[in-house]
Amino acid sequence: MIEFEGRLTGAAEKRFYQKEKSFIRICALIGISMMLSTFVLVRLPGTLAYIPWGCAVALFLLTFLPYPKKEREKMIPRKISIVDDTMTVQTNRSVESRYVDDVKSVRDYGEYYDLIFPYGKVSYSFVCQKDLLVQGTLAEFEALFEGKIERM
Repeated sequence: MIEFEGRLTGAAEKRFYQKEKSFIRICALIGISMMLSTFVLVRLPGTLAYIPWGCAVALFLLTFLPYPKKEREKMIPRKISIVDDTMTVQTNRSVESRYVDDVKSVRDYGEYYDLIFPYGKVSYSFVCQKDLLVQGTLAEFEALFEGKIERM
């Protein structure tokens, strides 16, 4: 069993929010493109045609606003545990699980690991800060993902 427990800080925390924000922006772009394709087919008359485009731009710009502090505390990973072939991440808001075999690559940034998953199994919550390791060793962690670790 390998377990990381505690609150992310520094570069690991920054990476987590960066991944989460990019995920939100991609989802927003998909929704906006679906919305705009509908309005292109409808062909609104005159100046009404600009309203959907303005709403789309405003919606996308909203994704650049920072999260309120209370919301940030709810979404940040508190505990990541790896038992047998299952990884679980717990936040103040949810619990998420993935299989170890689902990991596409593990990026080692020095002070933390960033686990990358393939399309369809994406999760931005698996950011493991090395100094938060409370059970197991970093050698065990790296042996578990042998051949998938990329030093950054």
